[in-house]
Amino acid sequence: MSKRCLCQYRNLERSVRVVRAASDKNCYIERSVFPQQYFVFWATRDTTLEVFSSLSAHLLLEDRISCDRLEVGEGDRDVF
Repeated sequence: MSKRCLCQYRNLERSVRVVRAASDKNCYIERSVFPQQYFVFWATRDTTLEVFSSLSAHLLLEDRISCDRLEVGEGDRDVF
């Protein structure tokens, strides 16, 4: 069983991004993240965060990020 970790993603773009976190273990979450906003969530390290931009009524996949790269370090926990 994979250990869960606290992860964060920050939208550094000028437009809203839709993010989806999914793993093979029935873990799924989807959120809209506004510019400069943080999305903080618990996930296993094998979870992948997909980042989408919206073009009219369609979503365009911009990036896939492994949650082991988004893990919050001990020094970052004071921010939240």
